[in-house]
Amino acid sequence: MRIDYKLKDKFDLGLLIPASILFCIGLLAIYSSTLNNPHASGNFHKQLIWGLGSFIIFFVVYSVPTNSFKTIALPTYLISLLFLLTVLVIGKRISGQKSWLGIEGIGFQPSELAKLGTVLIMSAFLSRKSTDIDSFKDIFISLAIGFIPVILIMLEPDLGTSFVFFGLILAILYWKGISLFGLFVVLSPAILAVTSLFGTLYFIGGLVFVIEFDFLLKILSLKNHPIQLLLLLE
Repeated sequence: MRIDYKLKDKFDLGLLIPASILFCIGLLAIYSSTLNNPHASGNFHKQLIWGLGSFIIFFVVYSVPTNSFKTIALPTYLISLLFLLTVLVIGKRISGQKSWLGIEGIGFQPSELAKLGTVLIMSAFLSRKSTDIDSFKDIFISLAIGFIPVILIMLEPDLGTSFVFFGLILAILYWKGISLFGLFVVLSPAILAVTSLFGTLYFIGGLVFVIEFDFLLKILSLKNHPIQLLLLLE
């Protein structure tokens, strides 16, 4: 029996092709910068080996049934949290950040495992039939799942990795189909936190902006429900 499908139906070429191009650009950059540097001559080969190994792992993982990821989601997430707690106690401090664990002479950053665990557990939760992405309760649970590792990472402190987590959380919620209103509700605390860093007047301005924009989005979301819209305007 012949199975007829296009390559784009089996692989997300929109992600695979840009990732491959970036890998090749990175290789060229490392090769050109280490060509006349004998002390760093091995970096190109290391990058090439790790890169090719990553592609092999990608295709192996891609062939694993989706339900398998749901099975390992919770254990991976809990183990990553355990490692994040461990690194706060016995982690190696590098450049002022306590974010590395040394295992048999090999450096390990628990936040990298936490990225995987967070993506898996949030995806598993949001893929349930009973989950409603526009429900305040389910949005709160999703954010709680995502921000627990963020809090631990900020205690290291590693602000850069924390911002990466913010991007991951927003991307997952967006792909799930969160409404513009729901997305703004998620971003509102971050907007107020940033404006508060510049002083009281900026914070008040940010608060007014959040309230007004929130009200505007609420009106837009109810434009097809005239009765509810009239009740809101009253």
